[in-house]
Amino acid sequence: MAWGAFCAMIIGADAAATELAQAEVARCRRHGLVGALPQVLQDLAGVHVQEGRHRDAEASVAEAVQLVRDIGLEHRVPRLNSVLARVAAIEGDEERCLRLAGNEPNTGGMAGTTALSLLDLGLGRHAAALDRLEAAARGPLRHASGLVSAGADQVEAAVRLGAPERAAEPLRRLEAWARAGGQRWAQAVSARCRAIVTDDEAHYLRALEAHEGAGRPFEQARTPWSGSPHKSSRSSVRQPMATPAGRSPPSSS
Repeated sequence: MAWGAFCAMIIGADAAATELAQAEVARCRRHGLVGALPQVLQDLAGVHVQEGRHRDAEASVAEAVQLVRDIGLEHRVPRLNSVLARVAAIEGDEERCLRLAGNEPNTGGMAGTTALSLLDLGLGRHAAALDRLEAAARGPLRHASGLVSAGADQVEAAVRLGAPERAAEPLRRLEAWARAGGQRWAQAVSARCRAIVTDDEAHYLRALEAHEGAGRPFEQARTPWSGSPHKSSRSSVRQPMATPAGRSPPSSS
């Protein structure tokens, strides 16, 4: 079941990943597999973050951190904490994001890197976000699914920076991954990115339609704020990524 959950995470099948990870957590607890449990809790927390279940993710990581400290595997703590760095990035909490992602670039693996790039993007540091993701794409973890899905951030950063040519490769990878995995939320995100690059209304509308009931609430919330391509020029995708409290996304009508 652990490998099944991992494979489901690779293609972004969140419901299946959650079900399999929860079953594996229960198995580890039932048989007293305390050495294996932290990794499974980490996987479960990662899926919860993507599902928008941030409190559940915090609880899973807290349990895993306590376990690794109890059994003398403290070196695992930074990797566990890096899962929650994305939550901090979504919330715009720079200090917490930096702390959870780790002081060294590779401490948190790809989870830390993509969280820091999302933070940069949300704070308007488009060049920093793009440079970080491009460097990761040249590194040893370049085939990690987390980096491929973060291609959406890479595309957005490139267009916001006024360098759409730098969006071509991450968009190609993202679209191929979305097609292969067959997950509607991924297809919605890839359509959104194609709309941002091409200013094609059809892609934008396809993204909005595909998001319905597809999960990944954060990605769904981002799409209306990407701007309707037929309504305005590139400036429409240069709006802040986070929506201020009390405001609604811009209408495409």
